[in-house]
Amino acid sequence: MHSEILAANRRPPAEPPDPGSNLPSLVHWKPPETGFLTINCDAGWSPNLHARLGTIIRDHRCNFVGGAAKAISCLSSDQAEAEAVILGLDLAKELGLQHVIVEFDNKTLMGDLMGFKSSCWSTYLIIERIRNLGRCILDCRWRWIPRNANNAAHTATSLAIEAVDLLRWAAQPPLPVLAALISDGLTATGIG
Repeated sequence: MHSEILAANRRPPAEPPDPGSNLPSLVHWKPPETGFLTINCDAGWSPNLHARLGTIIRDHRCNFVGGAAKAISCLSSDQAEAEAVILGLDLAKELGLQHVIVEFDNKTLMGDLMGFKSSCWSTYLIIERIRNLGRCILDCRWRWIPRNANNAAHTATSLAIEAVDLLRWAAQPPLPVLAALISDGLTATGIG
């Protein structure tokens, strides 16, 4: 079954956009350098204070390492995005990962983590918790990525809609996440 899904969803990797071009281009997730894992994080938020969080961990060979999704209450979309990073770092800590690149598509969060601007009151303590979790990992890096390069984590957030509690996946991701991973380059050998 995995080979059928792989064949149906195989796409060639996109080239980086040409800075001089005005044509829209597709950007896909890129694997980390050898020895690192990426933790992709995303969140969805609605004004009724409901948020859906998702995180996906992969290695430099595009292999799926783990993932999680969770529904929580949040005051803002920025707070939800920060909580998604905590979800990813908690999973990394649980798995004993020591060389990670945390990727997310929220520029405000990147500015907060890099100290480029002041955090708003609703995310200040969450940003400090993220920094502390990052310090518990031997080599933890932050990276902003475009939204369409964060599709697997975005797909994971959709699974949190009906979740009453935390959802976690180790060897086998759910089919919607599997399809997103395949479009990013996952092979049959990368599935537990």
